[in-house]
Amino acid sequence: MDVIKAIAEACSLPISSINSESKLTDPLEWDSLAQLMIVASLEEEIGRDLTPEEFELSRSCSGICKILKETSS
Repeated sequence: MDVIKAIAEACSLPISSINSESKLTDPLEWDSLAQLMIVASLEEEIGRDLTPEEFELSRSCSGICKILKETSS
């Protein structure tokens, strides 16, 4: 999963607008609706629902990368 691309698509932004420091509300387009789309994509990628801890992590680009790293090992 290309995390930056998935976030950009959910926020309807160009990829250049997202970086490893991006998080919920930064950019402003990463709102609650975009967050739901990101979570749905992430759950599809890992093949299961997120745990409450993972849901909290999913609010940042770095957190999503951490979830993907932990679930791929």
